[in-house]
Amino acid sequence: MKIRIKSIFAVGFTEKLRTLLASGKDLIMEAEPGTKILELLEKIRSPGPTKSFDDLMIHVFVIGKQKGFDYELRPRDVLDIHIPVSGGCLL
Repeated sequence: MKIRIKSIFAVGFTEKLRTLLASGKDLIMEAEPGTKILELLEKIRSPGPTKSFDDLMIHVFVIGKQKGFDYELRPRDVLDIHIPVSGGCLL
């Protein structure tokens, strides 16, 4: 089945991935039926090592709704993968 990734804003971008997404094209990934979000993230390898996913607080949205790493992907799912952004000021 094909899974479309509309946006990825996470650490560890590869230049190939950055170029593809900057072109305005979505990333299309092949996945077997029953594939979970965690397994797809491991295939991308963009967000860094699997053990750091919880530390990075990666958020995965499927068709606009946040899902856990154990969510089973379905045909025609559209994903957005993000890490939270924080800011502040130096005093």
